[in-house]
Amino acid sequence: MATMTLNKRLDLIQDKILEKNFITGRGTANEVNFLIFDYDAEDEMAVRSHVGHLVDKINKRNDNVRIAHFDLYDLMLDVLRSKNPCYCHINYFRCRKICHAKHRHFPQ
Repeated sequence: MATMTLNKRLDLIQDKILEKNFITGRGTANEVNFLIFDYDAEDEMAVRSHVGHLVDKINKRNDNVRIAHFDLYDLMLDVLRSKNPCYCHINYFRCRKICHAKHRHFPQ
């Protein structure tokens, strides 16, 4: 089976989200439906751009559908930051000594 290109997969998202069964929750336990889209890390910027455009497009054109976009990466960073402000650093392990002196979050 041939794999689909990223662009083809992205193009299928709108049709899936706007399917009547997806919108009404049929075929599930009538809970709120959600769609998880997996992709390679190097495609991050293309996916972010497409999803942002898609959410705006669907929310503007459909009165009966509201898309809420949750970025799991951002949510996890928020959780980590709430427990330790040092997690906001990209170079977390490199800044441990600086953060220890400043925030006292790390054991001696």
